[in-house]
Amino acid sequence: MIRRSTRTTRHTWTTVAAVFVLAALACTASAEIQHVVLDDGLTLVVLPNPWSQAVALSVMVGAGSKYDPEGLEGLAQITNELFFEGLGEIPWNEVYDELSAQGVDLKCLTSEDTAEIILTGHEARFDYIVDMAAAALSEPVFLIGRLEHEKKVALDSYEAEIADAWKYAYREVTALLYEDHPYEDTPLGTPDGMDAVTIEDVEGFYERYYSPANTIVVAVGDLMPEPTLARLESAFEQYDGSVDPPEPIPVPERTSQTVKKLYGGERPGFVQIGFAGPRPSETDDLAALSVLMAALGAGTESRLYRMLDESEDLIVSSAGAFASHRAEQARLIVYAMGASDSEAVNGMLEEIARIKTDPPDERELERAKENVIASFALRMQRNAEKATSIARDHFLGLPIDCCDTYIADIEAVTAEQLRAAAERYLVNPAIVLQRPGAAPTKRGI
Repeated sequence: MIRRSTRTTRHTWTTVAAVFVLAALACTASAEIQHVVLDDGLTLVVLPNPWSQAVALSVMVGAGSKYDPEGLEGLAQITNELFFEGLGEIPWNEVYDELSAQGVDLKCLTSEDTAEIILTGHEARFDYIVDMAAAALSEPVFLIGRLEHEKKVALDSYEAEIADAWKYAYREVTALLYEDHPYEDTPLGTPDGMDAVTIEDVEGFYERYYSPANTIVVAVGDLMPEPTLARLESAFEQYDGSVDPPEPIPVPERTSQTVKKLYGGERPGFVQIGFAGPRPSETDDLAALSVLMAALGAGTESRLYRMLDESEDLIVSSAGAFASHRAEQARLIVYAMGASDSEAVNGMLEEIARIKTDPPDERELERAKENVIASFALRMQRNAEKATSIARDHFLGLPIDCCDTYIADIEAVTAEQLRAAAERYLVNPAIVLQRPGAAPTKRGI
C-alpha cells in the first residue's frame, strides 16, 4: 500500500481547484506585457502588476551548462555564481551585506540552457536593483580567490545531489536519455570538470556567451511600462558584445529502451522512467503533455498512484509524473519512491501503455486539468516566478506572452489529444532502477 495521511475527497478537491483557477486567472490578468528588442539584440520586458509592492528583475542569458566545454563540466554554473562575488568598487565580502541592508534578495540559477540572476525587493528599491544587475553583467570582476570558494560550494552541492535518492536517480535517468549530448550532465557538472576550471576559462565563457543578443531582462511589479523600459535600456547601455546567440544542439533520436540498475547503499529504492519529448518551439503538444503527465501521476487520484496503491505486493511512499521543458527537448518523467524491483517497473510501464488505448474519461480529464492549473497558479503568485517564467519561455522559443494563454490552452486539451501525445512520446523509455544495499554477486540479483 502507498502510505499517506489523508485523502482529499473529490468534492473538496473540486472546490479547492476552482479557487486556484480563479487565482490563476487573477495572476495572468495583469496589465499587458510590454517588450522591446534593442538594436544590439537585448530583449527588455515589463509586466506591470499593480497588486504587489514587490518588484522582481530577472536577467537571463543563454549560457547554460550545455555549453560547458568537454572537461570543464560545471563552468557555466561557476561563472554565474561569480558575478556577485566581485562587483565594481564594492569589496567581495561586502556585496551580500549591501544587498541585505537594502532588503534585496539575490538568486543565481543555472540550468542546462540558461544562466539567470534574479533580484527581488520592495518597489522603492527598483532603481538600486536595476543598477546592481547591470553592473554585475557589464563590469564583472572575476576573482581567483572567489573562484576557489565557488568550486568548493559547487562540489558540496554535487555531493549533496548524489546523496539524495530522488536527485541521484534523476541525474542517472537524464544521463540515459541524453547519451552523447550535453544534457547528459546536470548543471552542476562533474567533480573533475569543476576542479579544472580556471579564471581564464570563466573570462572566456563570459566573452563567448554573455552578450545583449543572447540576453533577456524581465521586470515585474507595479511599474509603468514606458519609463521602465527606458530605465532598463539606459542601465544596460554598457553591457556590450557582438556575439550572436549560439546555434541549437540537436538531441539524437532515441530508438530503443535502455535500463540502468543502481545500488545505493543507504538510499531507499527508487524507480524513474524518462521519455524524450518534443522540442518546445516546434510543437503544439505542450499543453497536452502537461495534462497527460498530470493524469498519470499528479495526486492520489492519478493512474500511477492508484495502480501502485492497489497492489498488495508493492510498498511505495510516493509516485508521480511531470514534464520538464528544455530548449532542445522536453523530458517526461514518471517515478515511484520505495519501489525497487522489476515488478514495479512492469506495472508502471503497463499503466503508461494503457493510457494510449484507454484515455481519461471526462471526470479524469477535468481533474488532471485542474491539477495543472492549480500548480500554475501557485507558481505565478510571486513576481519572481512570473519574471523567470517569461524569460525561460523566451529561451524555449515560445512567445513572450504565452503565459497569458496558458490556462485556455490547458482547458482546451481533449482526451484524444492526450492519447495521441502518449502514443507519440511515451516510447523508448530510459529506466533507472535504484535498489538499496550493495550490488549482487554474479550468481543472483
